Amino acid sequence: MHRPSFDIFIGGPMGGDRKDPGGLPFAAHIGNMHKALARIADEINQEQSIVLVKVHTPELDDAGMISARVFGLIDTAELGVMDVSAGSPSVMYELAMLHALGIPTIPVVFREADGTRRVPYYLKDTYQAVVEGFDQDTLYATLGPKVRNVITGCAAGADPTLNPMTGYYGLPLVDISASTGLATGYFHNFLRHLLRANGSVFDYLEDQIDQVVVLVPDSLAEAENLKARAGRRLQQAGIAVELVGRDDGQVYTDREQARGQMLIYRAGRYIFDVPAPLAAQETSPRMRRLRQQMRSAMSRPEGAGDAQATIRKFENKLIQEFIHTLALLPSDYPGSLPERLRFASLDEFVELVRARR
Repeated sequence: MHRPSFDIFIGGPMGGDRKDPGGLPFAAHIGNMHKALARIADEINQEQSIVLVKVHTPELDDAGMISARVFGLIDTAELGVMDVSAGSPSVMYELAMLHALGIPTIPVVFREADGTRRVPYYLKDTYQAVVEGFDQDTLYATLGPKVRNVITGCAAGADPTLNPMTGYYGLPLVDISASTGLATGYFHNFLRHLLRANGSVFDYLEDQIDQVVVLVPDSLAEAENLKARAGRRLQQAGIAVELVGRDDGQVYTDREQARGQMLIYRAGRYIFDVPAPLAAQETSPRMRRLRQQMRSAMSRPEGAGDAQATIRKFENKLIQEFIHTLALLPSDYPGSLPERLRFASLDEFVELVRARR
């Protein structure tokens, strides 16, 4: 059985002669963190079959240029474990990128002899690991429960996805545009008119429909042609797909909608639609950059599988961000009825319609 990867990015000082309060060079921290986290990852991988935990540490190439490599690892990570004990500007820059992307983070900070924590101001209230030394055993004992908590979500405590940026905006910084913007436009121009408490298609059809179902695509490319695929699947299942219309029986008119009319598709007791705007993410800057990074890996037989899995995982993130935003929006619009909105895969939708015929 294939397990999706759970990628951990480790960041920390990578050079210099400065030493920490325990006499260990700060540059040695990242190696000890890697060994401790690799041990934790091996144990988790042996215990469960949910995900395959992998640990990544940036390494200097021949030219010493690591920014592209580091950004690539951060962009596809599920967790960042960052040594902020040295106050390194580079580490804080990487941490800010993790925060902007909304990726869970565990800053690792020193506990001073008097019990106080050596932690940068903006990290004071974040999920963090406090250690009295950066030896492997201490890191293993401290980070183990926290990494498990991020992966399983079963332990109580601070949310590792929260940070000052998401706290201020209510969303990861990158989500304010991209998927969030696409979802907001789709909702404003189409869905909110279906979910109005008064004067919507629910009033027009009275008691003939139950909900509006948005089909969740399997990939970004599928978002554009999912409606046609849904039509074929429903037809094969013996379910008719109808256009809901007022005058000509094909186009539904709505004076509050910008164009004054909408194409509304019905199957059984459900209105359904697909989030076609998601297809635009296929050519987004983040997706183009990722495909460029993965192209060299795909050229090697042993790396093609991992590259495809990385792209697939990233696509899923973009789709989930879109759907998550869409699910929250009805509550922000007065007069909308969130209970009328539902999300389902194509397979789930076909079964849903069958069950309510």
